[in-house]
Amino acid sequence: MYGLLSSNGFLAASRATSSSTPRPAPPHPTPITFPAPPPSTPTSWHTSSPPDFAAAYASLKRHAELSTAHWAQLNITTRTCATLDDFVSAEPALAPFVPPLEWLSPPGPTDSASPPPPPQPAKLSNGRFAPFRRDFYARASELAHANDAAYTALAPSAMHDPNLPRPPRIAHMRKFWEALDGMACYWDASADMYYPKESPPPYDPPKPSNADTTRAEESDLTPRTMFASAARPAPAPAFSPAELLFSAHQAALKPTPSPPPRPTASPLAPPAPAPSGPGGFYTGHRLSAGSSMPPAQRVEAVTAFLEAAAWAHGLRVAPHRRQPVLSLCNLRVPVYVSSAVWRLPTERERAKAGWLEGPVAGVLCRAETGFGDAAGPGSKDLVDAFREVAALLELAQERARAGPGDAEPVPGRGKWWVEKARWGGGPGGEVGEVRGDVDPQLPKGEAADAAGRSKEAARKKERSGKRAADVWRALKPGAGWWDARVLYSAIGRAGGEASSNPGPDTVFLVSSLNHHVCVLALRVHPLYLAYLTHGTLPDPRPVDDSWCRPVLTRSPWWDLFQAEERLEALRAIWGVVGYLSRVTGGEDGAMEGT
Repeated sequence: MYGLLSSNGFLAASRATSSSTPRPAPPHPTPITFPAPPPSTPTSWHTSSPPDFAAAYASLKRHAELSTAHWAQLNITTRTCATLDDFVSAEPALAPFVPPLEWLSPPGPTDSASPPPPPQPAKLSNGRFAPFRRDFYARASELAHANDAAYTALAPSAMHDPNLPRPPRIAHMRKFWEALDGMACYWDASADMYYPKESPPPYDPPKPSNADTTRAEESDLTPRTMFASAARPAPAPAFSPAELLFSAHQAALKPTPSPPPRPTASPLAPPAPAPSGPGGFYTGHRLSAGSSMPPAQRVEAVTAFLEAAAWAHGLRVAPHRRQPVLSLCNLRVPVYVSSAVWRLPTERERAKAGWLEGPVAGVLCRAETGFGDAAGPGSKDLVDAFREVAALLELAQERARAGPGDAEPVPGRGKWWVEKARWGGGPGGEVGEVRGDVDPQLPKGEAADAAGRSKEAARKKERSGKRAADVWRALKPGAGWWDARVLYSAIGRAGGEASSNPGPDTVFLVSSLNHHVCVLALRVHPLYLAYLTHGTLPDPRPVDDSWCRPVLTRSPWWDLFQAEERLEALRAIWGVVGYLSRVTGGEDGAMEGT
């Protein structure tokens, strides 16, 4: 069964079942829809009173009660970009860090007669050198492979047919391709063909190669015979990322050809209509609809895609160890964040103890489908927008914390009701009061059991130093929501991480729906976060009212099943990670061009 399961434990059906093998029809593919952004009508808080966020959101009991009035209170300006160039133009600070199109071509050899001096790459904020051009090209070239060719490379080497070209080598993006192979079982509808039950498609099993025949003669029970009918097609010819984008651009200039007609049972018979649901036969990659895919499958694919850029810059992608919570004055709202990008401490002991710094950026994956069906309060489009903004604001609040010297304002800390022990009276005495080892009212057998339990409790007390009753009676404030092993800091903020007069912070989030990803950038001012967190307004208020109007910029959606769009997404994420990893507070790091 080796190779049947992907690294995350989900069934990789595209390895065990050929797309040309007829099987019972799965549900029809889930339509690809994306949420429409809510209307953006920012106002100035100089002329109108700011909203009371805690009172507005404390009365909500379910997502269906969210309305456009709640969205208007956030006072956020939204901008949607159609291309990567538009996104970079909207966030000009990313321009020096987004890899140019020349980096999609293989690095040229240097002249051996007069070799140029080796360039000095820029230093990152963690002390490491910035990745070279060859580091980016190594990952981009692995993303430029055809899907079937990359899936073939994931199978064990014993399953490769020696008569076919050798599959490509995948090293950096292997985890991503394994997760994408599992997603193809639900979302890849490129080869979907439905047939009625009365006229199943003809099936011509692939002829085994000489090596398969020899292995079958040796033993018919070997696990490799399971894949005898699941032979992969020959890998597509390899293209460089630059050639792939050029061919995609040329194809976009040509008129789109009409789709081929559906195959029928007889050349003279009219095309049979596709069944409305399962019941017929099917050939293709899918086993089920995309809406039934486990959410963890999408999280693993997006996280592995982000790790390709994060690891090259010395960063780590990991989920929060404590539940992320958005603070609205005295209201705590739990927020879902799939994972986050962190920086490891430079001190060896802290790094070994599991300390993290940041967060640098966030990842948010959702399993919702069917957007755009309804508008108004509680619609999927509006709720999804709140999920993204809540994750961005929660990351901004974490980045706004001062660092190791900033203590979490836990309710009750320093108050008498969590420090002074007292007893209010009542029958029975305090908990844990000594009454003897055995209660005389108990029967003999139960008394012996109680005595044994008391002796065991005494032994545990000697080992731990405290009885359970003592632990229960201990007075202390709540545990809080902050992670004790995280050095919170605004890594990559303009002006430095520990600036005494910080400016606006740009928070980035990798958002994912269906099998697509996009990048969100929220520019938020510290004064806005202070009012959101503590309800305090600046006095006096700044003349420029941009502090109360955060700006949300959204990149286009990129399809992970399309090679040219994967490369565009890698360029965008590489630029975001490079921008946030630069040295701030002084000379900004620049990209080296070799």
